[in-house]
Amino acid sequence: MKDINVLLIAPYLGLQETARKIAMKKPNVHLHTCVANVVEFDRIKKEIDNDNYDVIISRGGTARMIEQNTDIPVVEIQISMYDVLRVIKTTEGFGERFAIVGAASITNTAKLLCELLQYDLEIVSATGQVEAQKQIDRLETEGCQLIIGDMLSTTTAKQRGMNALLITSGPESVETAFDQAVMICRNYIYLKKEKDLFNDVIQYAPWDTLVLDGNNKILHNTMEESEYNKKVFRFISKSLPAFWDCSTSSFEQIIDQKLCRITAHIRKPNGQELLFVYVMNTYVPTILGDPSIRVVEPYREKNPPVDEFAATSFLGQLKDKIVAYARTRQPILIIGEKGTGKEDTAAYIYHNSTYTNTPFYEVDCEMMSAKSWNQLMTSTNSILLGQNATIYIKHIESLSLEQIQMLGKYILFAKTDYRNRLLFSLEENSKSISSISHKTALTDALTCLVLKLPPLRERKDDISNLATIYINNMNREFGKSVINFDATAKDFLCSFPWPGNLRQFKQIIKELVILSQSSYITKEELQRALNEEQIPSVSLASSFDLSQSLEDITTDIIRIVVAEEGGNKSRAAKRLGIARNTLWRLLNK
Repeated sequence: MKDINVLLIAPYLGLQETARKIAMKKPNVHLHTCVANVVEFDRIKKEIDNDNYDVIISRGGTARMIEQNTDIPVVEIQISMYDVLRVIKTTEGFGERFAIVGAASITNTAKLLCELLQYDLEIVSATGQVEAQKQIDRLETEGCQLIIGDMLSTTTAKQRGMNALLITSGPESVETAFDQAVMICRNYIYLKKEKDLFNDVIQYAPWDTLVLDGNNKILHNTMEESEYNKKVFRFISKSLPAFWDCSTSSFEQIIDQKLCRITAHIRKPNGQELLFVYVMNTYVPTILGDPSIRVVEPYREKNPPVDEFAATSFLGQLKDKIVAYARTRQPILIIGEKGTGKEDTAAYIYHNSTYTNTPFYEVDCEMMSAKSWNQLMTSTNSILLGQNATIYIKHIESLSLEQIQMLGKYILFAKTDYRNRLLFSLEENSKSISSISHKTALTDALTCLVLKLPPLRERKDDISNLATIYINNMNREFGKSVINFDATAKDFLCSFPWPGNLRQFKQIIKELVILSQSSYITKEELQRALNEEQIPSVSLASSFDLSQSLEDITTDIIRIVVAEEGGNKSRAAKRLGIARNTLWRLLNK
């Protein structure tokens, strides 16, 4: 039998990993994968058109949508009773009301399972995004805290700040779909028809070009396949309503440190209204070559961290406060210990503000040199002189009090806070008494709203729920089937002080899920992971070479002190009794 080209459209990353393992055992099967769901159909269609595929495998609403829009045979991965039972088992100990919401293929299986096992669960069928939103809004109003379901319902729930557990497909369901695909291909050959629409008109244009009809179906596309163009295409997709509002429009967006200029025109060749989108890229004329100042794109590279804000009623209140602050124009100061999620909070504020889809600049004061500081404060290309952006200045504890006061005066003089959204973060350190002084200096200089992020040791009641959410996320990402921690492990989990807070907590769970060979994580496995994390530190002073020149010895001493202070040059300078500029000068010799 000839080789079979199989395209897997995976609504979540873990399904891709499961399919790859199964495909390796299938002779004559060449697997191609694309991680996308039903709401990203334009991207799925582009992937389908890019190659000759004999059969497509997907699941749920994504599979049915593909089947309606292509001539290629589509095999749907069925949701089994075991798939539903596995995710229901992960909710043991969650302690809050939850419901199963999804397409009929899921809810019918869930109803039969609950009938057999005599489970009393609320099961709601919802076809399409509008119906899913309606049902989830109702459940949230009635006090439901957790949604179990397919990709559409769980994504909708997360967008509303609710907890959500995705029903993932086990390897047995995926293997059955592969067997069906191979059987179909024995009797079916797909012939793809290539279209050269509009090539005579735009194939020699100096810009990348998209042509769409009134239903936003892509008729022509000259954009090459690349990670950068995927991000450009996502921005274009979000901007389509604005493009259709007027005959000619233009936008600018910074993507991967490039300035992307997008122009759209509505034309009516042969009476059909079409949208022509032209894309031109150039480099951003700012001081972005400095490693302490960069453009980042929150949530274009990862999903919004809604779990930290929605896992418990306590975090839910903090989430509401963050969203309320995000909708104002006031500068915000985020305070918390290392690992409490300050950067994720800044990204969450950006995502919920009117500045989303505009540039997001990040200034890292911990990495800032004297030259960087001077450029920020004196350059005509300083980001502080720009407009319509979010500027996130983190690690302000690395600045001196005089620098914070100078920064505040500059912002007020240049009206940076009037033209942009300003976010700051301050890392609290139990060894330092400067946090209060830095906070006071900033709030005195600017009228800042203050967000205090609690350490994980003060959130014992949240830990069990956070663990449930994280395990489900890791199962989805890595194709695992871990249910939860066992009882003794969960007690230890809740009693551990977690000095690294959420960052350490999530990293440990990630390692445990990846390495786990059973359904439940044990106390011994948890203790072993925590013990392996405590790597003994080696004294830098033990390798100190006194045979060097005085200048080299001085440089070594400074580097040792900076390392002992965790890279914080301000604290290192204070400990050495020298000015921070002097420290920078000596290190850069």
